[in-house]
Amino acid sequence: MIYYLLLAVSLGLIIFSGYKHYKQTHTKQLFRPRYRHHRTNN
Repeated sequence: MIYYLLLAVSLGLIIFSGYKHYKQTHTKQLFRPRYRHHRTNN
């Protein structure tokens, strides 16, 4: 039971950190390329 609990906690932390990192990178990638593309096109 202890092993399962540790596994669940570790998985939860990894998923939470991964989701947070993915959200930050996704938002940054959405905003940055648009400005670059507009500048290059103009």
